[in-house]
Amino acid sequence: MEYQIGDIVRTKKVHPCGSKLWEITRVGVDFKLKCEGCRTCNYCRKTQGFKNDYKN
Repeated sequence: MEYQIGDIVRTKKVHPCGSKLWEITRVGVDFKLKCEGCRTCNYCRKTQGFKNDYKN
C-alpha cells in the first residue's frame, strides 16, 4: 500500500497519550509520524507496518 504525506494511519501499539492515530509527515526510507493525540513526532521503519492499513 502506498502512503503519502498527510495520510492518517493507525499503529499496532498505543502511544502513552492513549492515541493510535498518526499523521505521516515524511516519507522516505522510514516514516516520520505525528501523534494525533499529543502532536509529538516519532520515526517508524517502513517494515513495521500499520494495523489493518487504516488510511483516512
